[in-house]
Amino acid sequence: MKIWIQTSLALLLLCGSAQAQGYVEAVNLPQPVGGVYSQPIVGYENNGTVGWTFSPSENILVSSLGWLGGTNASLGVMVGLWNENGTFLGSAAIDSNSQVIDGSAYEAISPILLAANQSFVVGVSLPGQSLTYIGLLNSPTANSINYSTANLSQGSGFALPAVWTDSQGFLPAATFLFQSVPEPSAMSLSALGGLFFLWRRWKARAV
Repeated sequence: MKIWIQTSLALLLLCGSAQAQGYVEAVNLPQPVGGVYSQPIVGYENNGTVGWTFSPSENILVSSLGWLGGTNASLGVMVGLWNENGTFLGSAAIDSNSQVIDGSAYEAISPILLAANQSFVVGVSLPGQSLTYIGLLNSPTANSINYSTANLSQGSGFALPAVWTDSQGFLPAATFLFQSVPEPSAMSLSALGGLFFLWRRWKARAV
C-alpha cells in the first residue's frame, strides 16, 4: 500500500510539472553573410514602442523576453508582453548582463502561459530616448509562432504598440524564448491511466 501511495504521488507530481525541456527562440535570425545580416532593416523610434502581434499554434510558456539588438544590450531597453485586449502581462529590462543567443539579448522573467490561437503583442522601447533597432522581412518566426502584424506607438514611452498598417511582413525588434506545454487533457488522461493500472495491481495483490 505504501508503494502504491508513493507511486501515485510521484505520477501526480510529474503530471503537474511536465513541460518540454529547453527553449525555442521566437524569431529565427537569418544567417549573416560576411558578418552582416542579409535582410535587416534599421529604424529608430523616439520614446515609443515597436513590436509585433502573434498567435501561438500551441500552448506555450514564455520564459524570457528579448530584442534583436544584442550588440547594444547595455542601453536598458524594455521588452513587454501584452494580450490582444491590451492587458499587460510582463516585462524585462535588457542590460549588459543579459544573455545573448544568436545575436539577440534575453532577460529571464517569471514564466507566462500563453494559450494557443490567442493573439499577443511583444514590443521594445527605450523610454525617454531614441531607440535604434533592426527589423526583419518575411517574418522569420518559429514554426509554432504565427506572425500577424507589425506594431508601433510613437512618443508614448513604454506602452502597448498599436498596429502598424504600413509595415505588413516587417517584424521589428522584439523576441522571446518559449517552451511548448502539453495539453492538460492529455496529461490528465495519462496520469489517470497510470493510477488506474497501479490500483489494479495493488488490488490483485491484496486479494
